[in-house]
Amino acid sequence: MESKFAIQNPSRTLLVSAEIGIVLAVFFAPFWLTVQICEVFFVYTLDDPYIHLALARSITHGTYGINDGASAAPSSSIMWPFVLVPFGYLPDKIFELIPLVINTCCLVASVCLLVRLMPRHLNSTIVLLGSLGLVLGLNLIGLVLNGMEHSLQVLVVLIMMNGLFELHPDEKGEEPSTVWRWAFYLGLAVLPLIRYEGLALSVPLLAWRFVAGDRNAALAAAAFITITLGAFSAFLWSNGLGILPSSVLAKSEPNGGFHFLGAFLGQVESFWPLFASACVLSAILYLRGARALGAVVFVATLLQFAYGRFGWFGRYEIYWLTFVMILLVRETARVLPLFTPLVPLLAIGLDQAWTATLYSPLGSQNIYSQQVQSARIARFLDGPVAINDLGPRCPARQKRCARPLWSWLTGGPALAAKQSR
Repeated sequence: MESKFAIQNPSRTLLVSAEIGIVLAVFFAPFWLTVQICEVFFVYTLDDPYIHLALARSITHGTYGINDGASAAPSSSIMWPFVLVPFGYLPDKIFELIPLVINTCCLVASVCLLVRLMPRHLNSTIVLLGSLGLVLGLNLIGLVLNGMEHSLQVLVVLIMMNGLFELHPDEKGEEPSTVWRWAFYLGLAVLPLIRYEGLALSVPLLAWRFVAGDRNAALAAAAFITITLGAFSAFLWSNGLGILPSSVLAKSEPNGGFHFLGAFLGQVESFWPLFASACVLSAILYLRGARALGAVVFVATLLQFAYGRFGWFGRYEIYWLTFVMILLVRETARVLPLFTPLVPLLAIGLDQAWTATLYSPLGSQNIYSQQVQSARIARFLDGPVAINDLGPRCPARQKRCARPLWSWLTGGPALAAKQSR
């Protein structure tokens, strides 16, 4: 990859401050509306955050599961429940807001890194419009409100990409930043721990760096990923939970390679504009001399379309879309800088993850109308209950067990019925 691809580090303090202010002002609108709809009670747009909260609370009590003494693996993320563990001793009302606080901090940090990733030769107006377009197109505000680990995932991708563009000396012959170089490898190492699909970026990027000669760092990161994922699977296996979390198994099929080929073809058919855009980007990088990076984009796209998922409140594909959109923005800025703010329109028009931001208050209303009321009924009954999904302040982790049905039945009749289809 050419050295001119490296990031400059301009001082854009005022621009960053202005963009953070704009983003937080936009964020406040769906947040305030959610609180009003849910009767002065903040509720996440999905029920999954409450499963993570219950799991984190149980971990503080020595159990990896929802109920004390009963092992379960309901989380798709290895790391996220442990991020919440230090706050597990807080009262429920405060503890339930911790994902919101963490994700808001991730949003602010992501805005700073998006501005830093914009090429230096762009003027302030183009940088502001381009980065704001990415915040909207990548659903970064909606990710905060869903209370999941995706805000952290996007932040780590942006950290990794800042490091990616620091790996080579710039046009002035300056040495790359050691801090950002290690941030690159650290980001690649932890991405799969945040969500398994992070392997779609980590594997091809580490393979590229190994072939490029940075073998010790690439091998160290690969070894860390292998050991941690292997150790977690061994832990699950030792507790009779299989080798993958039940939430991952619930989204997969048992038909081996044919399933993944079918999934790939199906998702290419459904999201062919995104697939085509990534392929065009790969070709552009290859033709201009950045062949290795072009190959990385192509392989990561194949892995996302074969093994990843799209949609469900604009979150599954965002890590990959962030990677692709940043590269598209920088490639456009090379030859057509005035058109740079238009690049995020690809994400807005082709993926439409941004609509999840608009629908966030309605998603919260659904959780409030269902899971919150179920929790009230469970507390009123004061006995063992079986529920479809956990909600705010559900009486899990107590002697009167609250069982999320799918997690309970995974590995039993529910999974068998799913595999027979």
